Amino acid sequence: MSLKEMQLALKLMGVMGMYEKFHRALQTMKNDSPIFTAAKNVLAMPELANDIDKVFINGVLVLTEVTAATYADVFSKRDLKKLIKFYKSDVGKKFVGHSSYIEEKVMNASTSWMTESITEISSIVLSYSNEINNLKDKMESAVPASTKLH
Repeated sequence: MSLKEMQLALKLMGVMGMYEKFHRALQTMKNDSPIFTAAKNVLAMPELANDIDKVFINGVLVLTEVTAATYADVFSKRDLKKLIKFYKSDVGKKFVGHSSYIEEKVMNASTSWMTESITEISSIVLSYSNEINNLKDKMESAVPASTKLH
């Protein structure tokens, strides 16, 4: 991949709103990290909080680099320019503006479906477990007592 492709990929990520998403994810990780929170608020150890913060920031930088490199690998310069043009258009901006809402709806539906599926699969497995136990009982009763190992 060329430098120009990488630059276009980074620009695409910007118009897609990915940097804001990465920032929100970083804030969520920090807020959900008991060690970071304790270091910052309870232990009064700003050095520890800063060192942990560097790990989070480095993760975002790695994620940014991998994402941009992937876009640059998959799309040509021409494709990247067209994608940037799309995301700068009114419909592209609308897509970006609603993408968090769409992602949330899809994630909620996926979570709901997975929960329901697990419940259904558990019921199916349980029904087969009962059948297996019945077969096991039948097999044990079919074997004469004198041949059973104790």
